[in-house]
Order: sequence, then C-alpha cells, then structure tokens
Amino acid sequence: MNAWRLLYTFALLLVSAAAAHADAGLFTALHIGPVRLSFPGAWTFNSGQRHIKGTAANGEAVDILVFVSKEDVAPTSHTALTDRIRREAQQMSKLFIEDSGWVVRHLTELPAPPGKVLFAAASEELTREGEKQHSLIYVLGSAKAQVFLSLTGKGGAVKAFEVFDAVATSQQWSE
Repeated sequence: MNAWRLLYTFALLLVSAAAAHADAGLFTALHIGPVRLSFPGAWTFNSGQRHIKGTAANGEAVDILVFVSKEDVAPTSHTALTDRIRREAQQMSKLFIEDSGWVVRHLTELPAPPGKVLFAAASEELTREGEKQHSLIYVLGSAKAQVFLSLTGKGGAVKAFEVFDAVATSQQWSE
C-alpha cells in the first residue's frame, strides 16, 4: 500500500445498511465508499474508527476495511491493477488464512466487474469442542479503492465460501 496515498475516513465513505426482500429471501445491502455488497440474511453493521464490523443472526462475523485514494489516480492497465491487488491479497492471506488453521482455498482470483479485481482465500480449524470454524478473506480492488473483508463463523469453510463468493462476485461499483 506504500505506493498509494490512502485515506480511511468515514467522511468519505457512505456506510448504510438496508434490508430488502429478494426472490431468494432477505438480503442486507451494505454501501461502503464506491462499493455495494448484498449479504444474505439479516446483518447488523457498526462502524468504528478504523473499520466496519458486521454480525449475522447465526453468529457469522465480518470485519471490513476500506481504503480510498485521496488523489486522482491515473488509469492503469488491468494487469498492473491485478498484480498490485494480488500483492495486497497475499499479505492479507498470510495474516488471516495461512497462519490460522489449515488452508481450504489458497489465494484465488474470482470473476469481477470490468476494471476491478477480486481475490479470496479460506481456512478452517477445529475448536476445543471439536467443531469446525472457518475464516475467509476477500480483497476487492479498483484503481482508486480497496476493500478487505475478513469473515469468521462456525462450520466448514467450503459451505461458507460458496455463500460469500456470491456476495463478493455480485459487487456493484459506483466509480
């Protein structure tokens, strides 16, 4: 991130959560800076000084960090953007996935809208009670913004990333 002059402030971010009914059930829409994500089910989001925390009724939790560049960003090639975001995602994967439990999904690039990139990774571990607990990360990026999502919850990682891949790949950008 040292190549970027980043700003994290909620004065620049529009954070709002609104529940809406969709054909498949209840979704909670979260608008963060230039990105809109739709989480399945009812979620509650709270913004703190450094990040946004979300919780679902089933105990699933998400921590979200958003970085938006203060300065105008020159257009970049998709390859350069992908390489830059991949380096950031590799750092996040090392911290949150590779060092916690066993890796179920190594860092993988997922489909994203034109001009955007998306990476994901997942791990799981057993609790003291012998139950599975999963950790997932998603890193969404554009030339001007990056969104880091770290999700944790009970159960296996495979089922969780099937659900949250749909959240991440349905991202909508306003830039």
